Amino acid sequence: KSKNKSLQASLNTVNGVSLRSDEVSLMFEPAIFFNGQYANDQRVTNAPGFQGTQSIRSLYQLGVAQQFRTGLKASLSYNVTHTIINGASPTVLPYSRFYDMAPQIEVSQSFLRNWAGKELKATENLARAQVDLETNIQKMKYKQILLTAEMYYYRLALAQKNVLIQKESLERARRLHAWNQERVGKGLSDQEDLFQTSTGVKAREVDYQSALLEEKSAARAFNNIRESEGEVFAQKLQMPSDVQLKKLTLKDKMTEREDLQISYAEQKLVEAKSDLGKEKNKANLEIYGSYSLNGRAANSNNAWDNSFNNNHPLAVVGVRFTSPLDFSKLNKNSKGY
Repeated sequence: KSKNKSLQASLNTVNGVSLRSDEVSLMFEPAIFFNGQYANDQRVTNAPGFQGTQSIRSLYQLGVAQQFRTGLKASLSYNVTHTIINGASPTVLPYSRFYDMAPQIEVSQSFLRNWAGKELKATENLARAQVDLETNIQKMKYKQILLTAEMYYYRLALAQKNVLIQKESLERARRLHAWNQERVGKGLSDQEDLFQTSTGVKAREVDYQSALLEEKSAARAFNNIRESEGEVFAQKLQMPSDVQLKKLTLKDKMTEREDLQISYAEQKLVEAKSDLGKEKNKANLEIYGSYSLNGRAANSNNAWDNSFNNNHPLAVVGVRFTSPLDFSKLNKNSKGY
């Protein structure tokens, strides 16, 4: 856990995805916005005495906007415009410098496409399914690495134990061979018995060398998953005792297995993509409106005060409609999704 970078990466990814699991909900949270613009217009005018020869405008807008899950968009802002008109006749335009200030509310509601926020809901479901998918993939990867590490641990522990067993077996075979050799020399045993024990020694030597090779291979695999250099692992690993093995019980069945959660997330992902695809090609009908109070004065204080009375309101209501003209293709695409 301390050295394997893949394991650490999976854990960090799970933690990171968990921290940003609600990222998609930001699209439905209130957002502050600010717009600023400076314009210096010296184009030729039709009536220079009234329109002047140069217009300088500074526009500032500060407000809060929110997108609702129903498809409704709303914003509340305060707008300040400072206008300077140079070159105009003072008799025609007595105030060549003035302020326009206006608190404004705007709303718009989509119909047909994104009706009742279907497109927004599909976008949200898509993002959440991607989070679930990535989380469970990394959780499963994390478990698989730990499982592999555990298998390598017991493989090496068994290999170390097998080396000791094969070494003892080789020593017994050599003692038996020496004993038979002594008996043959005294005429107490046949030469065939000596040949058999000699063959047994050779066989045990082969088994011992094979055990040493398996120990090296197991140590290399164990070191590799620990991302440690070298083939030899000097520390002797512990195997569970017979008493511990007898006490082992099966773990309770998981209620939410990662591989099943991956399948569920993939299903949600496909469904969200399908819903999003059906919505994006629909005709778009949007009804919008705005209402503002307006104040104009030569100085900013008077313009500010005038902007909060209802003497010069501005109300706007409108409709926007866009749609592709190839309806047969639209129908096919919708059926395809």
